[in-house]
Amino acid sequence: MNTPANVRLLYVYGPHQLQNELMVKLLASKTSLDCRVGDSEYLPPTNDHQEPLLVLWDCSGLSGGELLERLENYSSHHNSHCRMVFFNVAVGLDVQRDALTCGLWGIFHEHCPLEQLFQGVEAIAAGQMWISRWAMSFCLQEFRQTGSGGGTSMKNLLTLREQEVVKLIAAGASNEEIADRLFISGHTVKSHLYRIYKKIEVPNRLQAALWAVKNL
Repeated sequence: MNTPANVRLLYVYGPHQLQNELMVKLLASKTSLDCRVGDSEYLPPTNDHQEPLLVLWDCSGLSGGELLERLENYSSHHNSHCRMVFFNVAVGLDVQRDALTCGLWGIFHEHCPLEQLFQGVEAIAAGQMWISRWAMSFCLQEFRQTGSGGGTSMKNLLTLREQEVVKLIAAGASNEEIADRLFISGHTVKSHLYRIYKKIEVPNRLQAALWAVKNL
């Protein structure tokens, strides 16, 4: 098994420029990373050189659905060398299981002690994930059941949002209708469909609908 490379470069992204700059100064003083402020709100750079990056997203005021949509949109258009991390996630907002499926490396809630944040960032930079024990335990159990043929439901191949999309496909909804129903963009619907087809190994909308009727 390949050991994840250590990260040297960290970007902070979010809607509040002054807060981003303060966070970068704190991280630079407390960690060994080269810390920088991103040049947009939520658009980390395309990583052409495949150097591992650590990207912190400020999630203040965002719902669980918005967090997952941002992560899924980014994951489907950028390479896997970017380690995405959420911070300032609302307390009580449970997105860890679905976020892990979409490639999240770590999550820090509002009012997280700064020392814990610094410790977690260093751990992620060194190739470790930073999530709750219960979320990791759930994913491990699911992996074991799937790997051993233990009868895990086929619907667990998909995130909750992907399940919503494929159920609407089975109900005959168009992409535009799905977008309106789930309050997402048409582009996001297409990204979901691409991943759904790939995960459940079907070539088209009809086969996806038949799969949904059988498995959801």
